[in-house]
Amino acid sequence: MDLMDKELKDQLARDPFKRHGFDDRLRRQIEERLDEPVRKRRGVFRLGWRSSGIALAAMLLVLAAVWAWKGPDIRPLAGDGEESLLVTASGEQTEPAPLEAGEAVASALLVGLRNDAEESGGNGSSYRTVLIAPDRGKLAVVAEGGGILMPYKQDFWKIEPVKTRSGGSLRLIAYNAENGSAPKSAESLSAERSSVNEKLLYVGNQYVSLAQLRGSEDGSAAREYRFVKTVEQLAADSLRPESDPAAESHVAFEELFAGRKVGKGADALRQAQTEQWSIVRQPGRWVGVKFAGSSSLKPVDAASTEPIGTELPETVVKSDRLAVSWEDILRLEPAAEDAFTSPNGDLLAVVLQNAIDIYPYKQKDAAQQKLTLELAPAESVIMVQWAASESYVESWKERVSAILEGS
Repeated sequence: MDLMDKELKDQLARDPFKRHGFDDRLRRQIEERLDEPVRKRRGVFRLGWRSSGIALAAMLLVLAAVWAWKGPDIRPLAGDGEESLLVTASGEQTEPAPLEAGEAVASALLVGLRNDAEESGGNGSSYRTVLIAPDRGKLAVVAEGGGILMPYKQDFWKIEPVKTRSGGSLRLIAYNAENGSAPKSAESLSAERSSVNEKLLYVGNQYVSLAQLRGSEDGSAAREYRFVKTVEQLAADSLRPESDPAAESHVAFEELFAGRKVGKGADALRQAQTEQWSIVRQPGRWVGVKFAGSSSLKPVDAASTEPIGTELPETVVKSDRLAVSWEDILRLEPAAEDAFTSPNGDLLAVVLQNAIDIYPYKQKDAAQQKLTLELAPAESVIMVQWAASESYVESWKERVSAILEGS
């Protein structure tokens, strides 16, 4: 082994290179070695081995230098206790970034409320919609008005109760609120032989759940029906002055899973036919319930409520999972009866007996920034819809305000 090879070997045997790997002395030695005239070797095998050795030594030096160089950290970003945020080469996030403490709220809450205070007097339930959104750096009630205003596809639809001309019925009508006011044919429903009073139980995505109470002129006991419809079915049915319960447009529970896998119990679910059912609220989630008589279109026993047991799909209820544990909610509000969280996890709405407290949950001073929405004694939540990006929030503020203020 000549002197030059020995020096190279010694350099490779040392600890990782200081500074950035190569120094000027070592670089000059490598260049001189590569430029050195080829000496006469003892045979082809000897020449090949020595040339390969030099090439290998140079490659190892380059790899060692790269290893010693402190380039940018390309590991997935991770916050304290948060899920990792993966970023593509184009900079697009593959999943929403967790909200950092102190980051501005980027969500809006559209809540629908039903008030049963007048129901006992025969006037039926009333409804209101409230939009809560960030405004000038803090949460505020941006818009409020009568009826239920729901986002559907690219528009907002209005659902409201209308008395028939006979005054004996309170029907629910639905229409595209951005294409004008309620149809005149719906506002002037003709007299009916039987009294039909309808009440909303749930509104969300494309579905509504309602209760129908049907009486008759002979004073016989009222009959109760429970239907889940699409908002378009409700709009079509509301234009008919008289309807037979057996001809009511509706969505059977099993139709929600048509062409979809439903896991365990799929065979039993396909064989059953739950014509009448309801969507109701339990603390922390919406659930489907059925009744004695649910498999037919005859009156049901509304007191025989039984959970269906199959989780509602996202086509019915979206973003229905709490991002905060019940333990944390109760520590914040010991009297909490229910709660909702935004898809971004930046808003927490806690339902109390006579109010809803809305917190910018990820803010350091969330308790000081909460907004309280007062509820009437007989008022309950039947709809919670979220705008989960700044562009949607601003669009909702403009459009919802225009509709509700003009109603």
